[in-house]
Amino acid sequence: MAINDVVKAITVTAELTGASLSGAAVAMMASDLLSTHGEDSILRALTRCRKELSRPLTAGAVFDRLADDDGRPSSDEAWAIALQATDEADTVVWNQEIQRALSAARPILEVGDKVGARMAFRESYDRSVRLNRESGVAPQWSASLGWDQQRRTAALESAQSLGLLSGPQVAALLPHIGAGAIGDAIFNGKALPAPMPDDVSKRVRLLLESMADRSVAMEKEAADRNQAERDALTKRKHEIAVQVEQAKRERSA
Repeated sequence: MAINDVVKAITVTAELTGASLSGAAVAMMASDLLSTHGEDSILRALTRCRKELSRPLTAGAVFDRLADDDGRPSSDEAWAIALQATDEADTVVWNQEIQRALSAARPILEVGDKVGARMAFRESYDRSVRLNRESGVAPQWSASLGWDQQRRTAALESAQSLGLLSGPQVAALLPHIGAGAIGDAIFNGKALPAPMPDDVSKRVRLLLESMADRSVAMEKEAADRNQAERDALTKRKHEIAVQVEQAKRERSA
């Protein structure tokens, strides 16, 4: 049984690290660990404890190593992924916790407060990760596709190599080539269909680059317009404040 193997591993790890744990304590630790994590993950975490700990074993030390093993990015890494998702050209592979945290931070990001948005994102992300880890909920990875097909290919292939997306998932999302052809090539070692001719590929690339340049220009124009509106509002507030102060002086006179 899984719990017997985990109990044995905890007992050995406790002995090697100088921890004094009763049989009841070992059984409770094993039960707590198995309530939210699989046996293989727990055994890997205990192996790391035996190699890394210079103090007696605690349940917290095991849970810390389990957290490192679940494939979730840190809050700073998650923020970088979330920022990619704000670029419509980029394809982003993310999980439900990053999506939820970006939804919380987006209103702040849209008014130009990047520092405040990052703080709101990290707070929401860390809370979601903590709750999901305590509940044993694994991260669920998915792709948000951008219009730049070259970036899409690179992002999806990278996600597959990292084990975030399966081969069939990637095959269904890759551009240019039918999913069936790609899946057949992936699993049977067949050659992929021929790419587009160089001249067509070049024209497509130039078109995409032109679209990207226009997108950047539009974003800059929108940012300049927003800044001008904020400046005008600040100036108007100042003028009103001056008028109010002047009216007060006139009444006092």
